[in-house]
Amino acid sequence: MRIHVITAANNIFVPPLCATIASVLKNITTPVSFYILQNGLTGESCKIIESMFAGSRCTVEFLQIDRHMFDVFDLEKTHTTVETAFRFSIVDLKPDLKKAIYLDCDLIVRADLRELWDIDIGDCYAGVIYDQFDVKSAGQKYFEMLDPERYFNAGVLVLNLERIRRDFRTSTFLELAIRNRDWMKLHDQDVLNLAFKSNLKFLPLRWNLITYYFEQIPRRLYLTRQEILDARKNPAIVHYSGRNKPWIYPRGIYAHPLAPLYFHYLAMTPYAEQAKTIMKKYGAWRCFCARMRFWWRRPVFFLRLRYWRARAERLVWKSYWKQERFTK
Repeated sequence: MRIHVITAANNIFVPPLCATIASVLKNITTPVSFYILQNGLTGESCKIIESMFAGSRCTVEFLQIDRHMFDVFDLEKTHTTVETAFRFSIVDLKPDLKKAIYLDCDLIVRADLRELWDIDIGDCYAGVIYDQFDVKSAGQKYFEMLDPERYFNAGVLVLNLERIRRDFRTSTFLELAIRNRDWMKLHDQDVLNLAFKSNLKFLPLRWNLITYYFEQIPRRLYLTRQEILDARKNPAIVHYSGRNKPWIYPRGIYAHPLAPLYFHYLAMTPYAEQAKTIMKKYGAWRCFCARMRFWWRRPVFFLRLRYWRARAERLVWKSYWKQERFTK
């Protein structure tokens, strides 16, 4: 048996991709075939990625994508890259694949992907995990087209490719993007939500714990408070969604609570020395300046109970992960 994992990256995201791969290889018990969707990866980057698989039963294949097909996405004002939309192509590029796991390259896998692979999603298009629906900034059209109670994050997907091919091709997804780009906010994620919304299998939150659920527990939710707390305590996949990536904010007030986990796995890659460079660049002085800037912009926030709860939680997480030494 072999697990098939799809991801996408450009040259800038090669170090995070290597950390993601390292986390998968460290915890996997079954051979994995990686398919990296790319356009413009240098030969040096490809060699570095290939070196991660030396001596293992796992393999990697680079799939060339025509970037111009995805010019319909206007990503200038977002923190996402066009490579995230490359996953639309997998139904045509690998017609022999019946099932695959899609992973963004800004996440760390702490569990055996075999567990995720073995979840039965039946005849659904995909196995997915809930995302927080942005009610405040969503327009009327957004509410009409997408269901807030069935909105999922596209960073981790268990794809039933055999089922998807009955109704979709790469061109179908692109047509949906073109017809609906006036109201879409998260582009390729919204396209997938629109396409798959009637036929989904929702999976436990621990398989895609996005940054949002570390920051707060929403009141209006389809998940219980206990489900979120359990996922926080033992996440299978930590997804550094949003702008505050560990390689941008490795520590300080803006840092993800589990940023050290990223550097733990980065140390297992050819980019191990990069961790020291990032930490040195973002030293104590920059942490202090970031805190002061945050305080200046939101002076009342530090008087709120929410801030001190979040601070207490960060200290608990720091102690927990130090004790765990980043192991399961």
